[in-house]
Amino acid sequence: MIWKKKSAFIKKYIIFAIVSSFLCLNLFYISPNQTITATEQEVKSPQYSGGNGTQQNPYKISSKEDMFALSNFVQNDGDTSGLYYEMTNSIDLENEEFVPIGGYARVNDSGQILRNEFKGYFNGNYFYITNLQIKNENSIIRTEYGLFGMTNGAEIKNIVLFEGKILLENVFSSRIGGVVGYATNTKITNCTNNNVSIEVSGYDNTIGGI
Repeated sequence: MIWKKKSAFIKKYIIFAIVSSFLCLNLFYISPNQTITATEQEVKSPQYSGGNGTQQNPYKISSKEDMFALSNFVQNDGDTSGLYYEMTNSIDLENEEFVPIGGYARVNDSGQILRNEFKGYFNGNYFYITNLQIKNENSIIRTEYGLFGMTNGAEIKNIVLFEGKILLENVFSSRIGGVVGYATNTKITNCTNNNVSIEVSGYDNTIGGI
């Protein structure tokens, strides 16, 4: 009788161990179609004034705070690839010093210079961006200046800059423009620069375009 009880207990224990092992294997198994993302390392996109960044529902840029949030997101290595942005009204930047969207560079531990770029789609919808002001940022490395400092694989359209100033002192080998400082594989259409002055001192700089 005692042996039968022990035997039944052992069978239950073995079944429990098998089921537990199966659950653990399923918990830690990753199929070939799954990906692991280090969410703690990712830079989360700001909420802006609405939208979700898709072509059907672009992020809504409707305030000075939204423009600064986009600048900060790209400067901190946020990935804008495939993301859509659209202005919903004119924006006054109020002559507050603006950090160009993209173009910030830093040196990593291996001595490599890493740059960030805007890679998304931005539609200004012909609204005005007024009182843009850009100056030297002495604390970081930058050679590209404009509303967008550096773009790659992006589309920029329907932006109207009105009034503003880009004032740079003692810079060299820089690319400077009102709307975009340096563009690679970028489509720029229907953008205008109305009375945004550019004053630069230094040497070997490229200034022009929009």
